[in-house]
Amino acid sequence: MSQTKKLPSRIKYEKNNPTVSFRVTKELKDVLEDIKESTGKSYAEIVKEVLTNAKELWEKALEDGYSIGYEDAERE
Repeated sequence: MSQTKKLPSRIKYEKNNPTVSFRVTKELKDVLEDIKESTGKSYAEIVKEVLTNAKELWEKALEDGYSIGYEDAERE
């Protein structure tokens, strides 16, 4: 079996675009397929959009939680 050396451009591409692989339930796969078919987006685009929204919600929740905790501490 011969081993081929990767081209520098391929190495750079793979470094900047790493593969992520995970398993989902059949139900979640069906949801992803429905979104993919109805929007024309790729799995990567769907995941990027969902994660971007989730990150924004997460950061807002942390900020709100910090503010509420700080206000509670100030009152005591």
